[in-house]
Amino acid sequence: METINKIDNRTWDNPYKVKEDIQEWIIDVAEEMNTSNYDIVYDSICEIVDSSEYVIYTYQAKRISEVYEIDPFSKSEVTGENYNSFNEIAYEVLHDMLAEYITKNYPNIEL
Repeated sequence: METINKIDNRTWDNPYKVKEDIQEWIIDVAEEMNTSNYDIVYDSICEIVDSSEYVIYTYQAKRISEVYEIDPFSKSEVTGENYNSFNEIAYEVLHDMLAEYITKNYPNIEL
């Protein structure tokens, strides 16, 4: 699955820009999922988020943790366990945001 990567244009020092880029990524992925034929949408979301540059690259994952004010020593609301890495935090943030966006904006897609 191809998604639009805007890494070169990002200003990682600006929290507003980071949130704006992530929101654009969410919209791009959701639109692509809406126009594609996915049999197992939930699994596709997991796969897309897991392969995202936001999750793969530690610097970007750390920045997401900072921008969304998630303490790396806190517990995950999903698992109840302590986070093991910034990448895990980024995965959870993106997954939740994408699932919420799809649920609100694409009622034809069942998660």
